[in-house]
Amino acid sequence: MPWNLPFIGKSSSAFYVPLAPEAAESCAVEPAAEVLAHPPTQESGLNKYLHHIVHAQGFEPDRNSVCNPSTVYQCLVAGQMIVNPKIGKALADYLSPDVAHNRRCLVAHDEMMQAMAGPQLQFQQGIVAVLKRSDPMASTVEADVQSLPHAKAIRCAFAVPGEAADAARRVKDYVSAKTDGFISACPHTGDWGGDIRFSVTAVVHLIAKWQQAFDPKQTNLEQFHVGGGAPKLVEMMSQCEARGALNEKWGNGYCLLFARRFVSAAGQPLTMLYALPERNLSPYAHKSSRAHLLARLADGGMESLKLRSRTIDEFKAPKFDFTQTRDIDLPGIGAFVGDSGGSADLKQIARFQHNEDGVRAAAAARFAVAEGGSCRAPLRIVLNRPFDAFVIPADGSVLFALHVNDPT
Repeated sequence: MPWNLPFIGKSSSAFYVPLAPEAAESCAVEPAAEVLAHPPTQESGLNKYLHHIVHAQGFEPDRNSVCNPSTVYQCLVAGQMIVNPKIGKALADYLSPDVAHNRRCLVAHDEMMQAMAGPQLQFQQGIVAVLKRSDPMASTVEADVQSLPHAKAIRCAFAVPGEAADAARRVKDYVSAKTDGFISACPHTGDWGGDIRFSVTAVVHLIAKWQQAFDPKQTNLEQFHVGGGAPKLVEMMSQCEARGALNEKWGNGYCLLFARRFVSAAGQPLTMLYALPERNLSPYAHKSSRAHLLARLADGGMESLKLRSRTIDEFKAPKFDFTQTRDIDLPGIGAFVGDSGGSADLKQIARFQHNEDGVRAAAAARFAVAEGGSCRAPLRIVLNRPFDAFVIPADGSVLFALHVNDPT
């Protein structure tokens, strides 16, 4: 006889775990050591920088949320090169004071992501810096920034409206080109006054196909129990005999963790990790549980989650496409402002699309600094209420982190 797990969602659907032997399908998440003997981004500390960036961003459990930490890190590294390498000391949780070390981190991360790429996994990223034309160090800074992966620099007289508008248009075109129009612009690009010292925009774009796609014919309108609100009818995708890796006894505020693979190069897995919170979890407890999960990923990667290969008799998840623009809050960001005063402003727009074929996701972060102003029996998984999800490369870092509250 199968045994039941707690109900997931306010329907009659329950979890059942069969006593039959585990499925032999190879969709389990391999330990990092089996994938990369010495993952460069783990050794360098980049994993922890990215996880700290995600953790620093507050999220409201009753709202959708998506964050891409890599574009934030790219903005910080470029800003560090432009302003002062010593700035890293004030932001030690988010980047190294050693500029060369940060450059190596970005190169290693880019090489890892490019190694995954193929016909069914497309990945692009880039940086464009707009530098103050009158800065006496503009030539040196331009060369430094362009030493970063896929980076370019533009010089601009921010006080000249026509020149500033042209630079803003070029940044917008750059973001649109890198994302194939999935994101058309970065927030507040072009809101530049003459006091702007520099603006950096970093962009990332991912298109990944499931190893085991959903059948669109099985997608139907079903109830999703929106956090803080009444149930809504949403498009729910359904898959029988869904292969994945499961931990149904994780605890720590989550009923289960379930991982599914995207098609990627051999030995370079890209994973979607679904994390379903326990029922009636308070907002404070949910934030604490999420922080604990991120910390485990930062310290031990996917291996630390103790996932086991399973075939799920039925897996249901919502189809969604949402965009969020947010302020990026990092303690110590004010270090980029000089003694003469000013401000540092870091924003991000991110879009995440989750459908039968796979995932398409993109993010653009904009960082501006201003001087003196501003800067067995059946096992069913039904994601029919709010859940967390993370896109995780081979090294266990977080590429995208999201909280799905309302898929509509």
